[in-house]
Amino acid sequence: METRLHRLIRDYQYAVSEKFEMLRSELGIEAPKSNTDWACNGIKQSGQLADGSKYNKHGFGCAIRYSTGAIDFDFGANGELDGFDASRLWRFSKASKRDYGFATEKEIFAEISEAVSRGKLRFSGYMLYYVNAKNS
Repeated sequence: METRLHRLIRDYQYAVSEKFEMLRSELGIEAPKSNTDWACNGIKQSGQLADGSKYNKHGFGCAIRYSTGAIDFDFGANGELDGFDASRLWRFSKASKRDYGFATEKEIFAEISEAVSRGKLRFSGYMLYYVNAKNS
């Protein structure tokens, strides 16, 4: 996989994991078994975490703004937390102010499409992409 795309995906997934762990521990919730479990879990739609991060629960996911950036993620059909799409990667890269070498969201989408065609990534069938296990 293209190095810049791999780095962006890795950083995004790390941030999602880190921020969800904060949500989980501070709100006393478990990781959902499905995206529907998340949508119906009953936590407050918005709030603030101990570090000052602000979250907004939406549909199958959550958006979190924190001092050094912002992250928006959706859970996969089976509760997976490592899915992504070009739009979320683009917004994450802009919010984090890191230079991943992409000038537009379309460039990210083009590289995702190329990685799918080469078997490096797979499409879930609904919005999210995942790194194939042999490529992680």
